[in-house]
Amino acid sequence: MTSIHALLPSKFLRTKILQNILAKSGDTEFPVTIEKILMENAGTDAQPEQKPVMYFIDQTQGLIVNTTNARMLETIFGTDEIEVWVGQRVALWVDMSVTYKGQPDPGIRFRAIGAATLQGPQTNATPPTPNTLGPEPPTDEAEPGGPLPQGF
Repeated sequence: MTSIHALLPSKFLRTKILQNILAKSGDTEFPVTIEKILMENAGTDAQPEQKPVMYFIDQTQGLIVNTTNARMLETIFGTDEIEVWVGQRVALWVDMSVTYKGQPDPGIRFRAIGAATLQGPQTNATPPTPNTLGPEPPTDEAEPGGPLPQGF
């Protein structure tokens, strides 16, 4: 059967898509390698909203990085310097205890893979320019669910 979410493409990874990937694989987390982090419009053309978006090697959709996830990554890697995060492996998982505006709304979270030893940036990875991230996101809240693409 086809999910309605498969018919509503999105530029960004959404929780429902990750849940579908994990359900199909039988896994509880999805390992990824961080490729780059860019500031992008996560709003609409009428109401643009610049947010940091993390992209992963071999994946087309980026993940909007909220403050909670940024802090998790800082803890995992021991630094807030995004250039060091590039080339690192982490696991994505779905946290069912996340709320948004007081309502249950599962969210994507990061988890260290293995011993989570910091490997430093990959030599073939292009780190973002110093002004790539711009201002910090304004909230700790998870991003609300939205239109879901066919695949990740």
